[in-house]
Amino acid sequence: MASKKTGTGIVDFPVQKATKKPRIAFGSTLREYRLKAHLEQEQVGKACGVTGNAISNWERDVARPDASLVPTLCNLLNIPLYDFFGMENPNPYSAEEKALVADYRYMTDPNKRQLRSIVSAIIDSQDETRREN
Repeated sequence: MASKKTGTGIVDFPVQKATKKPRIAFGSTLREYRLKAHLEQEQVGKACGVTGNAISNWERDVARPDASLVPTLCNLLNIPLYDFFGMENPNPYSAEEKALVADYRYMTDPNKRQLRSIVSAIIDSQDETRREN
């Protein structure tokens, strides 16, 4: 729909109906991770400075936690932020891959060079095997 210029010199833009924003289901995520952590609602509430009833309300999507509590909740319950906010995981690495990176970072520089040499040899051997087949 095109906008119209009114006689007052003010451009009259068409009004579009506001679309309802999708609601993020914090509650089910909080409950899932709380149960995985083997914590009661009262325990989570105490850590957040709220009551167990507040946690119950959050889990039932009756109310939402204050934004300032998100870091506390995520740290306490080991909730990745992308899970908490219902987003796609931006880090597709498996736990094993993350552990390998952590081990690599712990290594000394000479050991890192040696490891890179070993990995390079393995990849070269793998490539040769693929070409032969």
